[in-house]
Amino acid sequence: MIEFITNEASQTTVLESGFALPSRAALINHPYFQSHPESATIFRGANGATPFMWGLYGSDVNEKMGQALERIYLKGQDPEASFRQAAQELREILGK
Repeated sequence: MIEFITNEASQTTVLESGFALPSRAALINHPYFQSHPESATIFRGANGATPFMWGLYGSDVNEKMGQALERIYLKGQDPEASFRQAAQELREILGK
């Protein structure tokens, strides 16, 4: 299944549909990127990327950041206050 989804032919189909950027670096010179320079910039930016994860608390970090953004955009909370709240909540979860 993984090979089917990530092989070059499948990734080319996904790229040409505009649905998502490919996971195959071999497609860096695909003609799609000539007519979609913004996508090319994002795709080429992956060259300097490093994989990361939040460790065992990844879902907690994502949840608290999402809640902070909801407070800002949906409830009008000050961004600094919202992220301070999220940081405090995460300190409590992490035991720090």
